[in-house]
Amino acid sequence: MKRIVILGSTGSIGTQALSVIEKNRDKFEVYALSAHSNIDLLLKQIKKFKPKKVALYSEIAADRLSKMVKHNGEVKILAGSKGLEDISSDRKADVILVAVTGINGLPSVMNALKNKICVALANKESLVSGGRFVVEQLRVSNGMIIPVDSEHSAIFQLLSKAEKSAVRRVVLTASGGPFRGKSLAQIKNANIKEVLKHPRWNMGKKVSVDSATMVNKAFEMIEAKWLFDLSSDRINVVIHPQAIVHSLIQLVDGSYIAHIGPTDMRAPIAYALSYPERLDNVIRDTHLSELEDITFEKVRYPFNRPLNIARHVIDYDNDMGIVFNAADEVAVELFLQNKISFGDIGKIIEYSIKHFKPSGIKTINDVLLFDMEIKTFIRKYVSERF
Repeated sequence: MKRIVILGSTGSIGTQALSVIEKNRDKFEVYALSAHSNIDLLLKQIKKFKPKKVALYSEIAADRLSKMVKHNGEVKILAGSKGLEDISSDRKADVILVAVTGINGLPSVMNALKNKICVALANKESLVSGGRFVVEQLRVSNGMIIPVDSEHSAIFQLLSKAEKSAVRRVVLTASGGPFRGKSLAQIKNANIKEVLKHPRWNMGKKVSVDSATMVNKAFEMIEAKWLFDLSSDRINVVIHPQAIVHSLIQLVDGSYIAHIGPTDMRAPIAYALSYPERLDNVIRDTHLSELEDITFEKVRYPFNRPLNIARHVIDYDNDMGIVFNAADEVAVELFLQNKISFGDIGKIIEYSIKHFKPSGIKTINDVLLFDMEIKTFIRKYVSERF
């Protein structure tokens, strides 16, 4: 019986993880949950899964929840960053699923690794902004990270079947998002509804916007660098509209090995939670007839622009990932608030990359402070010029 902690239990990944656990009650126990402020859904999760601890980022929401659950069994309600630190450091947990969005997930990843808790990672920002610190802590603690992104889960599984010396490169697949084949002129004024209408995946708003800009795939390249120790020339990206091939590895003899399955995030979630075992009742079977049409395309302008930034981060300036992530977080936030256009997201990222030059980043706290500085500057810059 594995004790599971889920950070971000009310989000898309968190709710799907709980659906996997619900079908496998004999294998998993929900030990702790966290959410930002969605107490209505969190209360339902508490009643169903009876966790020992719950943390809410909002202290106001935590106070409200405390009053609502006082007659619903023994559950400890925690609040703010201290609450997250408590549940992400609790050694009674076997696996912590980090499914929050944004750089706020980074301290929890570090806490878990320091305490030798296996991390099921669904938070790109941790590695994009603090990858070198995460990898160093992973080495020092002899810890483990199991990727939850469908692409990295696929690569993780594929690499376990091949000798490292036999692998030439990894290939990340991208569906192309809602604007595949469109030019910048055609999409620069796309509205929120159009941007969030992903053709294949049902995701949260932030990752849906990132998918539409291809920043999501750029982040995945940086993740692959840290997870699998790869230079950018060993990481390729191709457009694969059917989203059935989740990623591939190319071997030195020129052949490829692919990971194939339905577009269902419960598969990589279940694998991360149950590793090294596999669950047999997670998703439907993939019928070979579904593979009749499989196509791959080159990533074309303007969607290759974020990928070029990622290559620079990987090969020349790892800490520039802090700038890349912070600029994207703020730009997406402002777009979802209708304060900038869709086309402005890329402009803000590229301006930030040129404006900020990371230096003196020696600790996780330095990462978080620099992130805050960048975001404050960008919000002021946008309020004055947009």
